[in-house]
Amino acid sequence: MSMYKLKRLMIVSACALVMLSGCGTKDNDSKKESKEDTRTEQTSKTDEKDDKKNSETDKTDDAGKSEDADNTDKEKTDKDNTDKDKDNTDKEAKVSMTDVDFYIQDNYFYTNSDEPDVYRTLAKADFDKIVFSKEAENAFPKLTKAVTEKLDELYKTFENDQKDLEQSVKEALKADPNIGQFFNENNMTITRADDKSFSFVISNSTYTGGAHPFGGFTAFNYDPATGEEIKITDVVKDKEAFKKAVMECAAVSYQVMFDLEDIKGGLEKYLGGDDLVWTLDPEGLTVYIAAGEAGSYAAGHFVITVPYTQYPDAFNDAASLKMNNYALGGNVYAADIDGDGKYDEIKAEGVADKNDEYHFTLRISVNGKAYDMPEDAYGFDTYLVCKNGKYFMFVNGSQDNDYTTLSVYRIDKDGVKLVKDMLKDISGRISAYYTGFEEVESMNKMIGSKATFNNPDRFYVTVRDDIVSTVNSTAQVSMDEDGNLTVKDDMYAI
Repeated sequence: MSMYKLKRLMIVSACALVMLSGCGTKDNDSKKESKEDTRTEQTSKTDEKDDKKNSETDKTDDAGKSEDADNTDKEKTDKDNTDKDKDNTDKEAKVSMTDVDFYIQDNYFYTNSDEPDVYRTLAKADFDKIVFSKEAENAFPKLTKAVTEKLDELYKTFENDQKDLEQSVKEALKADPNIGQFFNENNMTITRADDKSFSFVISNSTYTGGAHPFGGFTAFNYDPATGEEIKITDVVKDKEAFKKAVMECAAVSYQVMFDLEDIKGGLEKYLGGDDLVWTLDPEGLTVYIAAGEAGSYAAGHFVITVPYTQYPDAFNDAASLKMNNYALGGNVYAADIDGDGKYDEIKAEGVADKNDEYHFTLRISVNGKAYDMPEDAYGFDTYLVCKNGKYFMFVNGSQDNDYTTLSVYRIDKDGVKLVKDMLKDISGRISAYYTGFEEVESMNKMIGSKATFNNPDRFYVTVRDDIVSTVNSTAQVSMDEDGNLTVKDDMYAI
């Protein structure tokens, strides 16, 4: 081969190599670029996924934060409502049972003779109900509802009994024109009205002919907050200790009769049963035993009060059951007058005037020691009042022309004495906050009101004023620790 051809071949080969080399680089770069583009696209997609994920995470976080905020707001609202409920509860708790008004409504039925020109009541029947003020209904809705429903239920039975009584006396009159008056009396006493208990007893006495009347007791104890009836097991923790305490108290109150074995045995048998009639009182638990329930009928009723603090082993938290401010109507009471831890028996009674069978003088006895007061009247209504541990006797005396006097006596270890410093313008009767005249509802029924005196810090007194005509006016009154009375209202209401 010539030199020329050899050089040309080498040049062509070199050119070919260069071209081949250039083609190879271009494909690799393309592939590299393609890979990089793919990687970029994948990265972009990954970034998009990450962005989407992050976005979703952000949304989730935002939703969580929103939910947390909602929960926080809800918790705050719930807390606000709880605080509001607590405030309302505290506000309601400030209203005590001793601060609200209620009165006893007397429903009185009578049956008169049909004889011409003769006015004679052949039969009478009465039933007491409790009427609560709007304030009491708002503050203690469950209590007022429970008491009202229970008394309405008993009243329906009473109305049927009253109709039977009316029919019975008319039938008896045909057989004996000189038949005595028939009656069915149901008188209520509210024994306690505070935040621990609203307690009352109804005593019944019925006569439909025969040798003597018959009767008994019905009693109720309600929790003012819940309206539920209080069970004796809620108060008495040791039944045997309580039974022993009742027997000891009965031995003191009914000493003469208690010496009779049949009375003692009858009481023990009755106390062993499950049908005790009882009320919570300011200073003790009182048991009511009708005539014939323990021993002979001739022994009469037994009303026995067991003081809380004298028999602490018998009661649950005896000290908390005792009240230091109260008023209680009646004529026989148990109270620790001299502070020696033992309870004293206080009695109030009218002693017949030797020269006037219609007049009585007042006698107050402490543990059998009698204190005769100069006060006289046709009759007395008495209340034992405790003011911060000091004891008083409020006495309403019935006088001529329907006048009523009000006297206050201090009772302590030194005896009984008249409180001299009471206001002169308070000379009336302890009354209900409602003091309307007796209302004639029908030809044979009247409705009236009876006094409710449970709190010496706020009670009502009605006075009689003879101006142009006779006017009865009422005002709210309070008593201080010395027995002095103060009118709380600006004026008397007619």
